[in-house]
Amino acid sequence: MKEIKGKIWFAAVVGILAISCASLLIRWTQAPALTIAAYRVSIASGIFSFFAFKEFRKADTANITKIHMFCIVAAGFALAAHFGFWITSLFWTSVASSVTIVNTAPVFVAALSKRILREAVPPFFWFGVGLTIIGTVVLTGFDFQLSGKLAIGDLLALFGALALAAYLIITRWILSAFPFFLYIFFAYGIAGLVLICLCVYLEIPTRGFSFDTYGLLFLIAIVPQCIGHSIFNWVLKFLPAFVVALLILGEPVGATILAALFLNEVPNVRQLIALVMIGSGIVIGSSVNSPLRIDTMPESH
Repeated sequence: MKEIKGKIWFAAVVGILAISCASLLIRWTQAPALTIAAYRVSIASGIFSFFAFKEFRKADTANITKIHMFCIVAAGFALAAHFGFWITSLFWTSVASSVTIVNTAPVFVAALSKRILREAVPPFFWFGVGLTIIGTVVLTGFDFQLSGKLAIGDLLALFGALALAAYLIITRWILSAFPFFLYIFFAYGIAGLVLICLCVYLEIPTRGFSFDTYGLLFLIAIVPQCIGHSIFNWVLKFLPAFVVALLILGEPVGATILAALFLNEVPNVRQLIALVMIGSGIVIGSSVNSPLRIDTMPESH
């Protein structure tokens, strides 16, 4: 059992490091944010198509119901909505407000997990979430406002958090009885299709970029999406959705470390304190539950 736990937590750490690369790679990419998101999930879906086809040939299709297919479509739309709302919010409000609000996703996931998945949320999880959110406020300098353009941006970021919560809840439920690669192939593919349609509707460029930009788009699809995001999808088979949602908040910590290494952006004392708070909140909020879930984790078929 210790070996299984070790693999799960090692995968989670790799996932955090992989998604942390996103901000670094996106900064170097000369393409609109929504276009980057569309390429990110679309390329990832294409990469997983081979594995999905192999799983489909072995899968018992009799176990795949209309409810499963409906939930997969809903997951794809939720993932697209998360990217769409959150990225759009960055143009309406400050980065600080946007990041802080979207990082409240674990709160919604925990509330939905208790009602929908019947998964008990331990008291110390809330302490960990609170510490993490406070750390995010300290890190970003949260500046929430209730008027004008900024309020619209904050609301969009909130929708982004809700969409991420919905995606994690659906994924947690469906992966208990649905082939892993087949699920993410469809979920990523649907999200990519929605985002591409959104780019076309908003007249956002989707082609005509430099060779370097196309290379970075492919790299974003490989590292943060295929490795990072997909690892967290896999971890959802074993850990409650609210724990995984909290683990995802490790991205600012990893991103800060990578920025210091590759961009010479050394964090100041305030940022270091904030990162310690975020890291401590993640450890406290996730460790209190994870040992209790291994013997009751859902099986994959």
